[in-house]
Amino acid sequence: MDDQGEIYLCQMSSIGGRIYTLARAGPGPPSRPVPSRLSQTRVFSDLASLKPAPGLIPYAVNSPFVRDTNGYVYSASYKWRPDLSDADLVTTGLTENIRIPTRPCSTRLP
Repeated sequence: MDDQGEIYLCQMSSIGGRIYTLARAGPGPPSRPVPSRLSQTRVFSDLASLKPAPGLIPYAVNSPFVRDTNGYVYSASYKWRPDLSDADLVTTGLTENIRIPTRPCSTRLP
């Protein structure tokens, strides 16, 4: 990222490399607030079992968060309710240990 906030992507290989910038291919998405509950994101078709919604593409983070020119990371975090029925958007600082339940999940497609 340069001092103007422009993000660059670098492709490197044994036969050469390229540097790319990002360009929007059409109009931007409508501006919406981050949903206040995890269930409102429609990321899971079944929130109780954490079954991903159809069309969701699994991925793993392989690099650190992108920071803006002031060093800020932009993200959204949700905290599970005690009964695990849903999760609420964390809008303020949170200082507590949070147990994150995990369930087996596969990223392989049939």
